[in-house]
Amino acid sequence: MVTSTTNTSAKDQVTALARGLEVLAVFGENDTWLGSTEIVERTGLPKATVSRLTQSLTQLGYLHRGDSHRKFRLGKEVMAIGFAGSDDNHLGRIARSYFQELADAYHVHVSLSRIENNEVFVQESCHSGTTLLTLRIEAGSRLSLRSIPGLISCSQLPEEKWDSLLAQSPGSKQVHGELRKRIKNIRTEMEQQGFAVCCGDWEPGINGVGALISDLEGRFYSVCCMAPDVIASKATLQRTIGGRLSDMITAINEQLVRESG
Repeated sequence: MVTSTTNTSAKDQVTALARGLEVLAVFGENDTWLGSTEIVERTGLPKATVSRLTQSLTQLGYLHRGDSHRKFRLGKEVMAIGFAGSDDNHLGRIARSYFQELADAYHVHVSLSRIENNEVFVQESCHSGTTLLTLRIEAGSRLSLRSIPGLISCSQLPEEKWDSLLAQSPGSKQVHGELRKRIKNIRTEMEQQGFAVCCGDWEPGINGVGALISDLEGRFYSVCCMAPDVIASKATLQRTIGGRLSDMITAINEQLVRESG
């Protein structure tokens, strides 16, 4: 009797897992948000089952529910798994130890990010182990284009692409115009010194410095060091951390090329 109950329980768990994966699988490349009705139609599962599964998947971080509407998108846990299994992970794997060393040396948060649709997807995230003051950004997080990683990432795109991206972002035309001007200034800074410093561009009291890195396929990513201004002043970012960041990116690129050969 005990064996039968155990087998039934295990079977139920496998069925629930399969259905959960089925829900996640309905999100296609162009599906940023899906509502419960769309998920029901695509999976063929009962509405009550979909409601229960989406609630569980949201609690676990595999789905994210919008604050202003009853729709879902893939959560950071799915994104982190996808990145771990992708070709892009070669860059992330090499960068991780460099990021941690820099984070610990200057008590900053270091991230590797790229633009995805009209948001920024964080692929690697390293917190300093030497301070309790840090940013709540993890691998798989999604940030706005006006975040420091967003501004740095946008700077490598053609200018005509800025307008189409900003048009999909919250804010008035005046706000978009100011962001466009800021992105252009960041591009100029990076052309002149290899990195750009951002102070208060995203949130008051949050400063950062960022630069660009590319993988062997020529895909660009932003690498950003961020921290509260009491830890990373504009002067420190400009005179010390920015140069260290540039040196780190050079070292990562050299290792990437060596390992590819």
